[in-house]
Parts: sequence; structure tokens; C-alpha cells
Amino acid sequence: MCLIIHKPQNSTVKKALLENAYQYNSDGWGVMFSSEGNINSLKGFGLQPLIKTVKGLQDKEIFIHLRMRTHGSVDLENCHPFQVTEGMLMMHNGVINNVPDHRTKSDSAIFAEMIKEMISKNPDIIFDQGWQSLVENFINGSVLVFLNQQGYFTILNHDNGIEWEGLWLSNKYAWDLWNPREEVKNTHKVTSYYSWEDSWNWDSDINLNFLQSLPKDELYELICNEPDMVYEAIINQ
Repeated sequence: MCLIIHKPQNSTVKKALLENAYQYNSDGWGVMFSSEGNINSLKGFGLQPLIKTVKGLQDKEIFIHLRMRTHGSVDLENCHPFQVTEGMLMMHNGVINNVPDHRTKSDSAIFAEMIKEMISKNPDIIFDQGWQSLVENFINGSVLVFLNQQGYFTILNHDNGIEWEGLWLSNKYAWDLWNPREEVKNTHKVTSYYSWEDSWNWDSDINLNFLQSLPKDELYELICNEPDMVYEAIINQ
């Protein structure tokens, strides 16, 4: 699922945001930015190295990716961003189901490999609205960010994200500073955390039909917060 944070040059990423997001997305991180005509990528593991890296780039426009593994190994090769051609990087948030399964590579890594030849032939295709619409349909609600060495970028499915304190974040389910959560008890005797804006009916049984009826963003949030409950609903269908 993951989280992408876009920090414009005149904005600041607070330590509290990174700490909060890292709780949900601790399977590696990456940062991408352009500087003096060059494209730059930094990757690593651990909260403190992430905080230190971002602190050192507060004067730049950057994109930060925090990974929550869904496919592939937990290693630097699967940390974002991915190079899609010389002078261009890509970050992804979500799950791309229309790619081949691989034992060690993530769906994001495989998708980056799939589009390399196309983008190498025409790097500016990422700004073409027709191409964007085609890719948005293919990735089915996921978010993609492309950044080139000149500092130009495009965000596919931009409106799936949220503007917050001068930043843009790719979702609302992989962090929760945007709306503090309240602790409640559900009928399955499991402690759950949800915002007052959530529309889940905890008084009804959690079954496969209920899961299939949820909007995608709410289903993603439920998977993040209550994976055991979702698993039980699926195996008990």
C-alpha cells in the first residue's frame, strides 16, 4: 500500500509525520529529487536515517516514499523510487494486479520494467493526457509519480491523495495525523482504531460480502488496521 509525500520547496516535513507514517510503512524508504539538472535517489531502512535524510533536504522539493510490503522481498531493490529511463524516476502507491507475479520483485518494480522501453523512446509521454488516462485505468486506483531530471513531475490519480499542511500525501489510510483516531471496541472483541469519518458498521458481522461492498480506500484502511479480522472473514466464507 505504502505512502508518498510530496514536499514543495517552501514546505517542511515535520518529524512527527515521518514517525507516524513509519508506524504503518516500515519496509524501506526512498527519496527522489532533482538538482542542477541531475536526478537523485536515496534509499534506506530505519526511521532515524529517514528523519536525518529528510532534514538534510528541507530546502529542496522532494518526494518521499515509505513502503509497506505487499509483493516481493523487503530489500533495497524493492524500495522506491525506480528508474524508468535515464533521467527519470517513478514512485508507486497501491497494488497493480495486472502484472506478472514474481517471487522477489514487487508489482511496482515489475511495472517500472514494463514501461521502460516505451518511456525511453518518448520520455515526454508521461505528460500526455491520453497516456495518463490509459495508465490510470491499468493501475486501477493506484497512484504513480514520475519525476525527471529537469524537476518536472506528474502524478497519476492525484486526486486520490490529500493536501495537508503544505504537503501532498498519496492516501489517508497509511498514516493518521490528518484525523486523530479514537479507540473503540468492536463486536469481535478486537481493539480497533478508526476516525469519526469512517463509515464501517462494526455492529454487523464482518464477512466476505461486507468486505466486497466497501469502497477501495476503506477496504485498504481495514486491511491495514485489522488484517487478522480480514483474514478470518475470507477463510470463513
